[in-house]
Amino acid sequence: MKKILLSFLMIGMAILSQAQTCAPSQKLMFFQDFEISTSSTLHETVNKGPAAISYYTVPGYTIGARSRAISNNLVDVDYGPVNASFATNVKISFSFAPIKIDDNPNDYLYFWIHAGASAQKIIIKNEKKSKDLSYNFSETIQKNLSFIGNNTTDIVSISDANKVNKIEISFPNTEVDLSQLKINVTGQNNNKDKYWIIDDIKIIGDFIDTKTWNGTSWAGQNNNPPTSSEIAIINGNYNTKTNGDISACKCTVNASKSLTIAADSNVILENDLINDGIITVESDGNLIQKNNIATFTGNNITVKRKATMKRTDYTYWGAPVAAQNLKSFAQNSQNNRFYTYNETTDLFVNIEPTTNSFIPAKGYAIRAPTNYSTETTADWVFTGVPNNGVKTIAIHKNGNGFNLISNPYPSNIYYTEFYKANSTIISDKAYFWTNQNTNPPQQQGSSYNGNNYATYTKAGGSPSTNSKIIPTETITVGQGFIVQKKSPGTENIIFNNSMRTHTKGQFFNARSAKKATTSRYWLKLTTPAKNFNTILVAYTEGATNGIDEDYDAEPLSLSSDLLYTIQDDKNFIIQGRDVNFDINDRIALGTNFFEPGNYEISILQLEGIFSDAQEIYLKDKQLNTTIKLTETPYQFYSEAGNITNRFEIIYAPESVLSTINANAKDLLIYENNSQIIIENKEQKITEIEVYDISGRLLISEKPNNYKAFQNKNLFQKGILIFKIKTKDKITSKKFLVK
Repeated sequence: MKKILLSFLMIGMAILSQAQTCAPSQKLMFFQDFEISTSSTLHETVNKGPAAISYYTVPGYTIGARSRAISNNLVDVDYGPVNASFATNVKISFSFAPIKIDDNPNDYLYFWIHAGASAQKIIIKNEKKSKDLSYNFSETIQKNLSFIGNNTTDIVSISDANKVNKIEISFPNTEVDLSQLKINVTGQNNNKDKYWIIDDIKIIGDFIDTKTWNGTSWAGQNNNPPTSSEIAIINGNYNTKTNGDISACKCTVNASKSLTIAADSNVILENDLINDGIITVESDGNLIQKNNIATFTGNNITVKRKATMKRTDYTYWGAPVAAQNLKSFAQNSQNNRFYTYNETTDLFVNIEPTTNSFIPAKGYAIRAPTNYSTETTADWVFTGVPNNGVKTIAIHKNGNGFNLISNPYPSNIYYTEFYKANSTIISDKAYFWTNQNTNPPQQQGSSYNGNNYATYTKAGGSPSTNSKIIPTETITVGQGFIVQKKSPGTENIIFNNSMRTHTKGQFFNARSAKKATTSRYWLKLTTPAKNFNTILVAYTEGATNGIDEDYDAEPLSLSSDLLYTIQDDKNFIIQGRDVNFDINDRIALGTNFFEPGNYEISILQLEGIFSDAQEIYLKDKQLNTTIKLTETPYQFYSEAGNITNRFEIIYAPESVLSTINANAKDLLIYENNSQIIIENKEQKITEIEVYDISGRLLISEKPNNYKAFQNKNLFQKGILIFKIKTKDKITSKKFLVK
């Protein structure tokens, strides 16, 4: 017995000494509520009395559905033993209620508390001098006692005026053997109409449990996975993909054992991490230490990041580990294709990769390996001590204020929290390089002539040209991105563990708290070469209908084949608007076309009121037409160049304007031999105007008939717009001449 007790005490001391940064929490070591119907699972040992347990189910006299009952019998039962030697602030509690119990010595209830060789007897004594004392659990009145031991006796007197129904006994933290805690209940009454009711027997204490993974299961005070207040020991290979996420106060990976954090899974630690084995964070996995002063000791870890690149592509990288050498990270990339960003010139400058390592929170542009002959998806590997806690990086504004920084952690971060910590220094917008389009000889920031950047502001995200991938609030592991400093000079921006999250995000080399109040839509411009560019208009809380630095984002340059909105003579690819939507609002659109040809403006995605009932119309001022964009895309011809006064978004049709309605059932346009026939079955056609796609009027006539005929040979092949007037309306319809 002494050896067993010493073993328990040594384990308890080891746990407490190992848990210097883990606070003990109160845990339930034993609980009997008598709700389970199968008596063999009740952990009750019957010494005397009926073998079958008697239950009481009258409301008010049960905690839950039922309670243990002693009626017209002598009952002597044990609960335990329970080992609580590793805990502090240990307490035993139980609830009871009398029904028609008098002060007859034959009606009694005793609780014996045994702690090793020490014991304490608690006598429940009826002080009512008349018969039939009864009260229930409706009002819990607790009696607190301290364990003294040495076979001492406590008398708890009950009466009408003293309706005690819960006893709690506290144990001192020293000098008491808690390795064999046991509760004995002895009760008797002498009438089948009399009851002692017993319920909720508990043993609680403050301790830090250690859960050890043996390769197949967890072992500790119970076999459940560890919680955030417990210590996790990996003593067998563990993979979160098959074995589940880990949440613990701290974690140790034992020698020769492995912990693999798979994609879309997480290991979240409140404090320290000790790696005597092998830790691998797969791409899209998250390793999070929540305490900013949490420590890491032991072997380096491996963090992977999948990236899809072709030979000439670049990725904006940041290291989630310390002291990662640039060249060893990208061994097959040419030495002259490693860059940092020069804010003053908005140009990238070469950095020698063999003698330089990643600086935490700094961003680097690195070109794909020279052996990538085709588009290749591969794991890029970081090796080192995982970054944790507060990280700072200096950013500058001598020119436009653009700085390339990065997520410094082996976990995703939440952009909103990052911006909150740095809102006095940077504008609320971030740019992500995507490789969607052909790269220039050197990547450039604000002077770059192309639209390879996906953008995120408070209003939401907008993808790059030719991409449907919209940035969210989550910035992934290894991600470099550009922010803009507000005021001239140099200041430090900060990262800390409060920004870290396991929310899934999108890695770019290729969600706000106010989302419920945001209504927004994305417009897409498709070019003759089938490239496309997307912009965002968002009606969101905090924005205005003017220029808002934290909600509106200008394109880094006026690149070719660019669709943008115009506000106060400035161009935007993201425009925030007042959350109080006004149906009379108008959004001016600009376009910068690379070549003459047929283009298309369409809707990529709708949210909020726009996904419900609010329509979106595109007004073509050049053709004096309006189309319901929420029903059909708009195709048109344009010459090359920057056009700022042709298109406008409105939210209600204007009665003086025609409406292109491709679905008008009463109007038909079709070919018959060499003729184009225009037919309206309901009303006579009073006037017809025919335009080419550039808006040039070709023919005008007034047939005043249900049918009209046009000679097909008068027109070149391509799209024509027929503007058709009847008595009640004007309808425009497109027709393709083949």
